[in-house]
Amino acid sequence: MQRKFLATVIFSAFALGSAYGADLPTRDHAPVLKGPSAVAPVFSWAGFYAGADAGYVNSFAHTVFLNAGNPVYSTDANGATLGLLAGYNFQHGNLVFGLEGDGALMSGAGSKFPANPVGTITLHAREDASGHIRARFGYAFGPALLYAAGGLSLADEKLSLTGVGVPTLTITKTMLGYSVGAGAEYAFAPHWIGRLEYIHDEFGSRFFDYGALNVAYTNRTAQLRDDLVRAALICKF
Repeated sequence: MQRKFLATVIFSAFALGSAYGADLPTRDHAPVLKGPSAVAPVFSWAGFYAGADAGYVNSFAHTVFLNAGNPVYSTDANGATLGLLAGYNFQHGNLVFGLEGDGALMSGAGSKFPANPVGTITLHAREDASGHIRARFGYAFGPALLYAAGGLSLADEKLSLTGVGVPTLTITKTMLGYSVGAGAEYAFAPHWIGRLEYIHDEFGSRFFDYGALNVAYTNRTAQLRDDLVRAALICKF
């Protein structure tokens, strides 16, 4: 009798424990508590920025020898550029527009001989510095931006004439022209932007009065054209 009662108690306890265990949540089905999902902030292009740029420039100078039918002589120079830039962007939806200024030192130089009809003059052309004031208009794809730009261009053009038996004469003029270009930017960090762009500059013609310095030389006019490819590292504030 006692054995039968003891077996009944053990069986009942085992059945009760099994039923209770079945009601407990298992690891596989444990409820997962989730907070509100985090949304990554959308990058804003609006605001002030500044940076440094470096690149490669091809300078092509046309000079007109103002005598004997006004023949044209051209020099082609390639070199490096290194400069600074700063600007401000406004943004409306995906549209980005702003104003930017930059200045750079340049290393390109070229020579042309003969540079006069009788073959006694060598022309040396060098562009030491340039700058731009440009308006930019672009379309943003989150942290990426495609843009076009245009505005004013400035350059210091140095022309030197070297003749047989006469001293070298050098005249530097500030050339004023216009600029058009396009580029792409990518914000790889909250305050850091990388840029790659192309710029074409066309400068107006300037008069170089060599005859006033030495009567052995003839006056010239010069017109300059630049094609520039450069990269920039920009900090957005």
